[in-house]
Amino acid sequence: MIVDTHIHLYDPFKPEGAPWPDPEDEIYQTTLPERCKEQAVPVGVDGAIVVECSDWVEDNQWVLDCAEKESFIFGLVGNLDIHDDDFRANLERFD
Repeated sequence: MIVDTHIHLYDPFKPEGAPWPDPEDEIYQTTLPERCKEQAVPVGVDGAIVVECSDWVEDNQWVLDCAEKESFIFGLVGNLDIHDDDFRANLERFD
């Protein structure tokens, strides 16, 4: 089994936008599991691990929701600020 251990999902066009990538960047486009799967499966990749690139807490939930609908996503590395006063509550929320 081949697993891509580091992909990013983002949609700069969702209502709240996305903090990354920069609108001037060539990768400023919607990147969802389907797009990753279309590129990965033909070269033998069986699944992927999403690494959350946004520092917005709610984007962790957005990625979890995306992954729930797609068996190609095997796991998620979330992004929570350990210095945030709400860190423990956020960690428990996503545990």
